[in-house]
Amino acid sequence: MNFKFPLPNYTFKTRLFLCFLSFTLLFILWACVYFFVDYKQKQLRAFSLELNNIKADYLQSVNSLDRFMIVGFHDPIFYKTGHQQDIDRFLSIQKTVFASLSFLQKNEEYQNLAVDSNFKTLQRLNKAIIKSGDQLRYLYFKKGFVDYGTEGEMRAHAHWIEDHGKISRVDILQLRRHEKDFIMRGQKKYAEEYYGTIDSLIRLRAAKDSTYLELKNYESAFKALVGYTNTLGVFGNAGFVPQTQHYIYQFSTVFDGAEDKSLKAIAHFHGRLTTLMVIISLVFIISAFILSAFLSKFLTADIKELDQRMDAFRESDFKKTDYLPSKDPIKTRSVEVQRLSDDFENLKKVLLDHIDNLNRQADDLQCLNEELQSQSEELKCLNDELMEQKELEDKANQRYQFVSKATSDAIWDWDLSQDIITWGEGFRTIFGYDIASVQPATDMLQTFLHPEDTDRVNEGIRRIIKSNESKWREEYRYKKADGTYAYVADRGFVIRDQSGKALRIVGAMHDISQRKKEEHHLKLLRSVITNANDAVIITEPGPESRIEPLILYVNDAFTQMTGYSAEEVIGQSPRMLRGPNSGKYELMRLTAAIKNWQKCEITTINYKKTGEEFWVNISLSPVTDEKGAFTHMIAIIRDITAKKKAELELQLFADDLFSRNKELHQFGYVVSHNLRSPIANIMGITNLLELDKDDPETLEKCTVDLKKAVNSLDSVVKDLSKILTITDGSVELTKETVDLSLILNNVKNDLGEVLSHSRATVEIPSASHFLFSHKAYLYSIFYNLISNAIKYKSKHDPEVRITVSATPEYLLVAVSDNGIGIDLKRFSEDMFKPYKRFNLGVEGKGLGLFLVKSHVESLNGAITVNSELDKGTTFTIKLPLHSENQYTDN
Repeated sequence: MNFKFPLPNYTFKTRLFLCFLSFTLLFILWACVYFFVDYKQKQLRAFSLELNNIKADYLQSVNSLDRFMIVGFHDPIFYKTGHQQDIDRFLSIQKTVFASLSFLQKNEEYQNLAVDSNFKTLQRLNKAIIKSGDQLRYLYFKKGFVDYGTEGEMRAHAHWIEDHGKISRVDILQLRRHEKDFIMRGQKKYAEEYYGTIDSLIRLRAAKDSTYLELKNYESAFKALVGYTNTLGVFGNAGFVPQTQHYIYQFSTVFDGAEDKSLKAIAHFHGRLTTLMVIISLVFIISAFILSAFLSKFLTADIKELDQRMDAFRESDFKKTDYLPSKDPIKTRSVEVQRLSDDFENLKKVLLDHIDNLNRQADDLQCLNEELQSQSEELKCLNDELMEQKELEDKANQRYQFVSKATSDAIWDWDLSQDIITWGEGFRTIFGYDIASVQPATDMLQTFLHPEDTDRVNEGIRRIIKSNESKWREEYRYKKADGTYAYVADRGFVIRDQSGKALRIVGAMHDISQRKKEEHHLKLLRSVITNANDAVIITEPGPESRIEPLILYVNDAFTQMTGYSAEEVIGQSPRMLRGPNSGKYELMRLTAAIKNWQKCEITTINYKKTGEEFWVNISLSPVTDEKGAFTHMIAIIRDITAKKKAELELQLFADDLFSRNKELHQFGYVVSHNLRSPIANIMGITNLLELDKDDPETLEKCTVDLKKAVNSLDSVVKDLSKILTITDGSVELTKETVDLSLILNNVKNDLGEVLSHSRATVEIPSASHFLFSHKAYLYSIFYNLISNAIKYKSKHDPEVRITVSATPEYLLVAVSDNGIGIDLKRFSEDMFKPYKRFNLGVEGKGLGLFLVKSHVESLNGAITVNSELDKGTTFTIKLPLHSENQYTDN
């Protein structure tokens, strides 16, 4: 490279310093850029890690809130201390999430990361979640549970009224039932029924009466409980519970979007930093190349010119000729180079003088050299022959020694004619024997063979010696110096003469003990995985553009469990097993564990190839290589569908048990209520007889009253016996083919006098409809429905219309009337319960509809009701045509 501009004159040390300074400044510039890029990349990694931590904390807090909502507020410690670990953990983690979001926002703005995340929106939602969570804790604390808070205060008043208040047991039980109905269901109608009942009781008491005050306090506590319940919104769509869940759902949605945008922005920013680093590095390399070319010229220009003159002088064979490329003197730029130039000129003159002297002496020596040359040629021929033979032998021995030391195999050389074996260095390394003490005879090879391998190895050696083959290979066990056996792979090559006779065998024994152990271990692992009852999936990371891993291996249990073959799923994402009912939060935990290479265990719903759902327990574990780097994931999937079904059946059993217990409680109430009145009358009459048993008039009156009370008690006992007989299923039904039209005509004829007296009309179908059923139950069903329609008539003459429609499986019978109707909003849940009366102006026991529903269900049928006040009521009954048909109430 030639430069047009003149170079300044500096000393050599000065020029070296300037070169060093130039490269140092260039390197410092590159290092600054490198550390800047590295700092930014660390910030991006920290930013991404903080996002993952926020997500993990958020999921943990949501789980804590769910536990508090289910069972946490039952904890007595909560009402004693005001603290409960689930709600406290939820609020604590949410506050930590808010601090992390604030840190990320400030870090984003301060460091100019520009990831474009909705952190302000997330902070606003997080504040709302924290505030709503505080309100939930406050409301549950004030509302209380069992004997704490408002519920405890309300029960204290209720217990005082039961123990000391002058209120009938029936009214107290009715009031408590409305209270419990509202606590269990939270519906407005139960609160209204409670208010109506307690208002009627308060109006009957004086303002200064203690019972009046307790009733007012009881009502105030119940109003507070209603207020807390409505504010919580646990039974509706409005309140702090649905509001908190809505905020949590909004936060999750916004966070997912923010996370996706952040990760994309981080990837884009990371790419820009990488591109910047590549460009700066290229600029550094190009600048260093240009600077090197310039500095080499700047540093060595005069030295190069001096070197060219020296080369020219040397190439001229030190003759006095015009050897210089330029006749001008050298332009030196340092004292050192000038001294070299002067020394070169002096040396040149001295060399030229010595050359002249040497030329003269060379002529004299030429003659002597010719005489010696003829004699040396003869000696040289003989020496060459000897040296060539020795060199071949040395090379062969040296090559054998090098090969023996370089390989880890035990090399051996068996001279068959002398029956001597020579061992290499690997024999000591592998087996631990001292080569110097090893016998050269073949006994050393035979003695230490494993007894089970001796015959096979000897037979192989004898066969290869007798045959024309040249290669031999065998695997066997060989005894080591410590008494243990090593697996070896032995390979030999047979050297033969021209006639094919074996002269030598050269071989190498390779230790394969570790390989044998690994093969045995792999066979065991393969057997375990293949024969496992649980499905095993091995995945590997997918392409960088995809987060999901890809399936690498599945065992036979996977195919049996899901219906997918290995060929169908290998290379696919395990996401193919998910479906609409797979748990969202469980899958979020699984995805986070896959991203962070962490262990995880979840329970969720998977889908088979046929689309069938089944419950699974998934245990996920990462796998590392020998360097500790994560390479694969192993998932063990266990089908727990049977376990889940058992849990569901247990829950259904518990629900049924609760329902039966509730019915038993109600039946106990009915028994105590209905038996108390006649028994109290009988006890009162007997007390009266004891006081005035000599008065004939009193005796006659008490006898009449006692007879009425006994008849009333007998009626109650019969009704209760009938209820028990129906509900416990103790009566075995005798079914037969029945004509429904005939039964309807019998009911109409038996009610003839009632129909005539009330001027009622009953319209029944004329066509016959046959079904396999119980005749007495059918008669009771329609007798009660028609008599009720007449009993609860409106201001118009009663009209009853019965219609029947048939299908191949069942009969649909509709009984309609134009009576006063039923308020279904108030009485729908108590419609078919015993001793429930909805119109106290009409005499009755409240057993008719209970018997109708019980009979219908005993016949494997179902009954529904549709009614409007002052317009009438329609009962629709679905009855099976055959005994095996069963229907449930829709």
